[in-house]
Amino acid sequence: MIRKAKENDAKFICDLAEILHIGKKGVTLKGFLVYVLPESGYFARIRLSKYFYVSENNNLIDGFLMSYNSKTLKDMQKKRLLSHEDGIMQFVSNLPEPYIFADQIGVNPKTQQKGIGLTLWHKLFADMKKNKINVLYGAILHKPICNKHSIDYHRKLGFVQVSEVKNKDNNIWGIYKYSI
Repeated sequence: MIRKAKENDAKFICDLAEILHIGKKGVTLKGFLVYVLPESGYFARIRLSKYFYVSENNNLIDGFLMSYNSKTLKDMQKKRLLSHEDGIMQFVSNLPEPYIFADQIGVNPKTQQKGIGLTLWHKLFADMKKNKINVLYGAILHKPICNKHSIDYHRKLGFVQVSEVKNKDNNIWGIYKYSI
């Protein structure tokens, strides 16, 4: 079942993100997360965004999609909640509004290849249509490690690369766009 994330999901989302973090042993070759927020960071984003979803099966969260509309994104920038993504935020903050920015998607490695990620995207796409938002942006790590699986997956969905940016940590990110 796909639903909007609730505040009490933050710990489970954080635990799943830790499994997918590139610096952890649990990372798979099927995509990874570059950074993990503390539980309080996921909690804050759940409270701020109506575009933060979880996949829940048998009372367990096995996937999440964290995204924000352009207004929420700008509010988060003012509150310095996204300072580690400076190059990415500088790029997307200059784009025509409205849009959605997808920040993180994660699926438990034990349940990958079962359509959970696609179902999460479809929920977001349906809500975008309902709210008359036609454009979605996201960033995928290109260097120092290329998240090739994520790039291939998102290209199959219809995302196209529109730019490449460097954050202050010298990581290079591809900016990808999806149009409804």
